[in-house]
Amino acid sequence: MIRLVTIEELPPAQTARLCACLYQAYGIGCEPSPADLLPRLPAKGPIDAVAFLEQADCAEALDDDKVVFVTSRPLAARDLPSGKVPTQSMALVPQGRAIVTTHGLPNGDPDRFLKRLAKLAVHEVGRLWGLHHCLDVRCALYPPWSPPFTTAEQPQLCAFCRDKSDEKIRMAKS
Repeated sequence: MIRLVTIEELPPAQTARLCACLYQAYGIGCEPSPADLLPRLPAKGPIDAVAFLEQADCAEALDDDKVVFVTSRPLAARDLPSGKVPTQSMALVPQGRAIVTTHGLPNGDPDRFLKRLAKLAVHEVGRLWGLHHCLDVRCALYPPWSPPFTTAEQPQLCAFCRDKSDEKIRMAKS
């Protein structure tokens, strides 16, 4: 099961469509969950995604559940050996949790906004299942910092990533 936790209010229609996109991509249930046990967030400014995910807990989540937090606040840039990089989403695989932000997504067109948000969420859930970045530019697991990722296409997995995710999901159930 994929649990979708919205930190700030997301319109119910968008939440339902986001859950439908995640279900379509992975073929497992996705449902909104209450934001009961969120770690304390700074009053303003960006969220440190790693610290947030390490402290976040979701009371209703089971061991094999994946939890995706959605926020409208920016995520703090991460330090990499090559320098600071902007962060739109992050997954902590061992904890089964990910966070995506709507900050910086195109908000003039609701359909394009939702497709970009869904693509980020599908990408991070794939990372939670242990999938790596894909070389197929049409796949949601293509690196999110690359220009083809930002197209407003319906989020989908390529055949290879779909097979790998199905295998990981089957292994988790056994």
